[in-house]
Amino acid sequence: MRAEWARRARNAAGGWQAFFKLPGMLRHKSKLITFQYLSHRMLRWMATPSLFVALFLANWGLLALPFYRLALAAQIAFYGLAGGGWWLATRGRRARGLLAPFYICMLNATALAGGWRYLRGKQSVLWAKVRD
Repeated sequence: MRAEWARRARNAAGGWQAFFKLPGMLRHKSKLITFQYLSHRMLRWMATPSLFVALFLANWGLLALPFYRLALAAQIAFYGLAGGGWWLATRGRRARGLLAPFYICMLNATALAGGWRYLRGKQSVLWAKVRD
């Protein structure tokens, strides 16, 4: 688990780094390449993980409305399932119904962690191979 976290956070930090270091890709002459770059870099490493946080905060802020109370409850339940998947995974066990929520949350959490690492200037150009 730690090795997977370290690898994915390092990859995410590299994705954030590439986005900021290659601004010319946003003005590429090929619209297809621009689309691929945005979808692979921006959506994968930046937008999707940030939207999970924004959705939670929006649901929390709109608790006065019944729909958003339900949405927040569903989101918390999803995170609870992910937590259960994590708990089992750290003990070498797996439950099929918990793997998808666990991996969705883990991938997005590592993308946020990697972005935070890059934005704080903690992403090294050197990396050590992760060992299990």
